[in-house]
Amino acid sequence: MATSILIADDEPDIREVLELTLQDGEWTLLFATSADEVLAMAQEQKPTILLLDVVMPGRSGWDICEALKRDPATSQIYVVMLSCLSNPAHKRKAFQSGADAYITKPFRPSELRRDMETILRETGRRPAP
Repeated sequence: MATSILIADDEPDIREVLELTLQDGEWTLLFATSADEVLAMAQEQKPTILLLDVVMPGRSGWDICEALKRDPATSQIYVVMLSCLSNPAHKRKAFQSGADAYITKPFRPSELRRDMETILRETGRRPAP
């Protein structure tokens, strides 16, 4: 199965930074800009990792994550919430909705890339170097 990362963020600048950060990896990058798009692409593409903004048009990232984790067809997608909301209550809500990880914006591109490599290795999607 091909490794893919679905980047779900409505901010063009953030999508561009994420694309530049991750484009040279051994994975396919997919992009969504709304809740409906995220849900449809997750169903159709079954990405390995979903980088999900909390504040999305239509539904919150928390709601999207909860819907994906409830559905047996998408429950295995590794969801990384990516948000400028840094309050511990926001992080707690992310994990309660089923998120596997939480990264606060702004982030260091090199650290995000390393995190993606680690997630892939730990989930068995990529061998250790």
